[in-house]
Amino acid sequence: MQGVPRSLLLLAKFVLALVVTLLVTLAFLIAGGLISIVLTYQPHGGPNSASLDVVSLLLSYLRACYGMLPYAALTFLLVVVSRSAVVAVSGLILFMLAIELPLTALLPLLGKDYAQVAQFLPAGLAQAMNQQNYAAAHLPTTTLVSPFFVHDGVPDQQALAL
Repeated sequence: MQGVPRSLLLLAKFVLALVVTLLVTLAFLIAGGLISIVLTYQPHGGPNSASLDVVSLLLSYLRACYGMLPYAALTFLLVVVSRSAVVAVSGLILFMLAIELPLTALLPLLGKDYAQVAQFLPAGLAQAMNQQNYAAAHLPTTTLVSPFFVHDGVPDQQALAL
């Protein structure tokens, strides 16, 4: 009797990782929404359900999940290579803190060409997704490479004067 083919097992594990990503993001969305509803009762007397844009909320949720896919794929790769969940999670945290974060901060300082490389890191994808979420909510955004506020892609002139 033969076991399950390795390719099918890997596919099942990857699909499970994607489902977990979707569910964890959904749990945070629901928890944040409930906390926001509770906190709006005190100053406003309740939430304004007329201002709820369900399509925008769904798109923001999907963008958040999409922004986490590189991290889920890296974790999956580390699990397959190391066969250890501890090594995979530790490797992901090490990548995020020791490699990605310094590169995201240092590459723009080396020039425009290097700054463009920083956008292809997973944090660059997350930043692009966050800019779309902020634009949908009509909020000012900041970029990874600049502490300035950006309104519709144009830096705020008051922040530039600093």
